Amino acid sequence: VNCIAKSVDGNEQFLQINDDILDLDLIRKVIAHFNIEELNFLVDSESQLEKYLQLMADHPHTRKGMILEFLPVFEKLLSIPSMEKLTVRSSAAQYSTDDETQWRIPCDIFFNLLSAHKNLNLGRVKMTSEECERAMEIISAVSRERKVDLFLADVTTSDWLENIPKSSKPGDLYGKLIYVRNFNTADSRHDYDVQLRFGNCWIRIQGIEFTGSDFLSRVTMTNRV
Repeated sequence: VNCIAKSVDGNEQFLQINDDILDLDLIRKVIAHFNIEELNFLVDSESQLEKYLQLMADHPHTRKGMILEFLPVFEKLLSIPSMEKLTVRSSAAQYSTDDETQWRIPCDIFFNLLSAHKNLNLGRVKMTSEECERAMEIISAVSRERKVDLFLADVTTSDWLENIPKSSKPGDLYGKLIYVRNFNTADSRHDYDVQLRFGNCWIRIQGIEFTGSDFLSRVTMTNRV
């Protein structure tokens, strides 16, 4: 557990607490001596997540962030309170094709997370091109800052963008999408790296191949440039 806190004399402190050594009651006693301003968690098991959920309940109005090194059962994922940033960080979640269903976040779960958290950095999300457009509409319309990073199957992104040629120029309009720019250079890591705009939602797509392949594209959506 990492805490940004102020001690009783008003000085800002950074606390790093090893929960492998201290149980929940002891952690509570330690941080009770501080005015906690921010809590950040690195979580690698269901039991650890359960412990942190109890700790977060003690500080309902404190800024929070969490990195999950595993994908919990979806009911538990939805029980996480509002975060400044929620990350699902796993190489399997992002790149593995082995047992991909296990790591693919369903669309309904994604939309629940989108409504709850300010900044999402997810692994694989199962969405159709129509559901992608729905996500853009939500991000464009919401007044609060939102940012989402996720990985989608190229079959989804290629279907979504099949009418936008690589020769597009800034300002070209394709339905509700405006072509903004191409990030590709001679040294680019991706064959395709473009930015689009949908209302107040800015979208960056990296790595797409228009073949309906099993490759993944990284997609970033935000209402803040």
